[in-house]
Formats: sequence, C-alpha cells, structure tokens
Amino acid sequence: MSNRIADRAGLLSRCQHSAAQFLPSGRPPAPGERWAAPNLARTLSAIAQERAETFYRGEIAEQILAFLKGEGALFDAADFARQQATMYAPISTAYRGLTVYETAPPSQGFLVLEQLNILEGFDLAGIEPFSPERVHLLVEAKKLAFADRNCYAVDPACGQWPLEQLISKAHAAKRRAEIDPRRARWYEAGSLTEHGGDTSYFAVADGAGNAVSFIHSLSNSFGSCVVAGETGVTLNNRAGRGFSLDPAHPNVIAPGKRTMHTLNAYMIFRDGRPWLIGGTPGGDQQPQWNTQIITAIVDHGMGLQEAVDAPRWCGFPGTDPANLGRPPVVRIDGRIPASVRDALTGFGHTVETLAPWAGGGAVQLIQFDRGHGVLRGASDARPGGLASGSEPSAVRSHSRIKPRLLPVCALFSQSGMSLLRSR
Repeated sequence: MSNRIADRAGLLSRCQHSAAQFLPSGRPPAPGERWAAPNLARTLSAIAQERAETFYRGEIAEQILAFLKGEGALFDAADFARQQATMYAPISTAYRGLTVYETAPPSQGFLVLEQLNILEGFDLAGIEPFSPERVHLLVEAKKLAFADRNCYAVDPACGQWPLEQLISKAHAAKRRAEIDPRRARWYEAGSLTEHGGDTSYFAVADGAGNAVSFIHSLSNSFGSCVVAGETGVTLNNRAGRGFSLDPAHPNVIAPGKRTMHTLNAYMIFRDGRPWLIGGTPGGDQQPQWNTQIITAIVDHGMGLQEAVDAPRWCGFPGTDPANLGRPPVVRIDGRIPASVRDALTGFGHTVETLAPWAGGGAVQLIQFDRGHGVLRGASDARPGGLASGSEPSAVRSHSRIKPRLLPVCALFSQSGMSLLRSR
C-alpha cells in the first residue's frame, strides 16, 4: 500500500482532500506505519446502515455532488438518482464440451469468448504449451478479437451492434482463416452481415454449490486521484480512458452512456454445473490472460496453480484510445525461453522481454472437484494473493462438496464492477 501511494503521490498531492487522506504529514505513509482514512470510514458506515440509498440519493450523494459542482463538473442529482444495478443473463459459448460464461457488455468479456471460438479450430493440445506456435496463435486470436471490439462495441443501451455475430462459431471460422500460423499480421475488424490499472478481482465458492466471480475497478491507479471532499471516496477515471472523441465511433462519449470497459469475469460449467471460476485484474490484458488460463487447463491439462504460475504474455496495444496508434508489440515473461522469443521474432512479431514473473495480473481460480468432494483453489503469487478456506457446519450439512479452499484476492477497492453469480 505504501508503494502504491508513493507511485501516485504527485497526482494525489494536487487535490487537497486526496492529499489529506493519502499523504498525511505531506508524505506517503511508510511501511509498517499506522494509516487511517476516517472520512472514508464514516462514509462506509453510513452505507452499511442506510444502504445504497444514501450514496445515490441521500446525504453522501449530496456531499459528492457539492464537491463535483465546486470543481466545475457537469453531474447533477438526477444522474446519481437514476443509477441502477443491471441484472442480466451472462453471455456464453461452448468450448471443447464446456460452457464458458462471461460478463456482458459494456464489459469486454465477449473478447474471451471470441478468442476461444477462434482457438477451438486449432489443435492446441497437440502443441507444447510454451512453444512459439501456441503463443503466436493466442496473440493472433487476441488481435482479431480486439480489432472487432474497437470497431463495433458500444453500450448496448445506447446503440445496436452485432454481439451475437461476434461470439458466433461462424464468425470465428472466418476470422480463424485470416491467421497465418507462421507469420504475424495486423488485422482490420471483421466484415459482418448488416444488423439493426487498478482493479480488484475475487472468486468465492461454497459447499452448497454457490459461486461468485467478481471484478471491480477505478480504472487507473487511484482512479482520477481525486477524493470527493469529506466523503473519503476516490473518484474513478473510466470515462477519460474508455470513451472515444471521434463522433463517428460507436463508443463516442454521450450523456447517460456507459463506456465500454475492460472488466470481465468468467465461469465455466461442465454438465450444467459450475466447474471453474476465475478472473484477474489487468485492463486490456484481462481477456488475454483469461484465455491463456482457460486453454492451459482445458487443452494442456495444467493444474490450477501450475496454470496461475505459468509465464504470461500480452499483445499491445489493446483498446485504450490513447494507445491505438502505437505499433504492435508482444510483451512476454522472461521465463519463456529465448529460443521461443527468437522464433516469434522470426514470425514477424516485435517481442519485448519482461523480467521473470513480470508478466502482470493477479489470477484467482476455484475448481469444483465433485469426484473428490472438495473445492480446489489457486491464487497468484505475483501480487501476494491468497487461497483460503473454511468449513462451516451449516454448509457441510447441505452438500458433500466441502469448502476446503476458497480463493480470495483483495487489492484496491474501486468503482465500476461486473459480477457473475451461480447457484
């Protein structure tokens, strides 16, 4: 926490209330030093007592609005009052006999489904998991899916777009045909038929078969680095990093519109019941790492912790409007052998080698092992994650699946969230 605050101290110091909360005595709190945020504690206590009503339509909303108006922002009480959580059926695809569920737009969870559909046409199980051939196929599948996302995706409440086509097997077959297995390419969006920073993820399951896959974000580290007055609430910067300013783009900023965002979490069902749940922070890397994890377990038979600990890579740029014009590069964990990196360069990729274990992410996984009657968990050591479990008698009495391991990862709390829930 001390290091995170120190990294953003320059921006936090620009706002009086941010500096008061995160830079007591004019500096970041030192490791081991006691740090408190009493204003935020009071706000959280009020929410616990009065629930969401106070945050969106009550006293806390009034305080945040007063601060925002003092800063020249355009929000008014109606913007807060009409906020509603959206309940929906998750989107899904079939992958090698499993059903993979993802968060729906404006989340970009559909990118995981599109990548899996493209990859399903390749014999990944017959390829070494860290071979240049597999890395290349996953990087190219990422490029294809992200090109479609950047062209078509928009808040479904504000525009029609061909989501069902993008996650269809027919579309995947057309996109798959564009991949040269020995040569890197840069892709335009697929042609379609006419049609009308800083993130937290955790997974929880219990012995009764309930499962939650949850992700939450402020976007950048500490969001906008602005604390809303005496509330202690840090405001996010999702709009500034997500919307396009191109009036012809489907994701152009507009009143009441939600920006497309990177947050996504998944569940995989086997025989109609939860089998694997997981996710990770990481912005545009989320759908790439989620695809790498799923294929490592399903196609290559890796164990949970083995898949979590495995070297990662990502293709850049992704969807951030600020980066879309930059040249493509594959950023890859230095534990991947030099011979593989050299082969990728030979395929035409620009490869950037990262330090060992520096691939990023904070993957959390839970698997229902019904054959042995246990829950299996794996947590990412990169950010210091934890897999923990308990065995309450109330749960034991309902099912022979005993909650031995319940992975939980809590990084920084943020705003804008996606939730998959199963029972």
